[in-house]
Amino acid sequence: MDPNSDGSVILAITDLRDLLLIRQPERRGPRWKMPGETIEIGEPVLSAVVRGALEETQLMIPFDRATGIVGDEHIKVTKLTERPRTNKDGLTHFQYFYGIVISTEALKSLGGKCWREMDEEAELIETKIFPLSAIDNMTDFLDSQKNLIRSMRQPA
Repeated sequence: MDPNSDGSVILAITDLRDLLLIRQPERRGPRWKMPGETIEIGEPVLSAVVRGALEETQLMIPFDRATGIVGDEHIKVTKLTERPRTNKDGLTHFQYFYGIVISTEALKSLGGKCWREMDEEAELIETKIFPLSAIDNMTDFLDSQKNLIRSMRQPA
């Protein structure tokens, strides 16, 4: 966690059946994770959500900064939880977990891509779509994250 930030956001981008995950092979190797972003000092949390979705997945989320309305009839953005986190230096920040529900077609258009991130670091990012049920067997997620993802599943 960057000491010059106001926390972080984690994004669960889903159609309620599948989940979009990313990996940064140059940094983290084969590990898949949910997209996320550090919140810049003074940046509104929703702005970091929109920026993170764009930079890490190329998903453009409508955001009216004047009204604070994020999303539209095709993209539903919901804050699922927030929690304080303490880093190795003893600094506490908040981590915000957001669910972003999009259509199956939109989700499929984001999966299976590989590109350079649109920020100053220009890291390589790969995306892949996983069934929500597959998350139960993945070791990269904390139990609390798995529970939030499970809560997003569409009833059978």
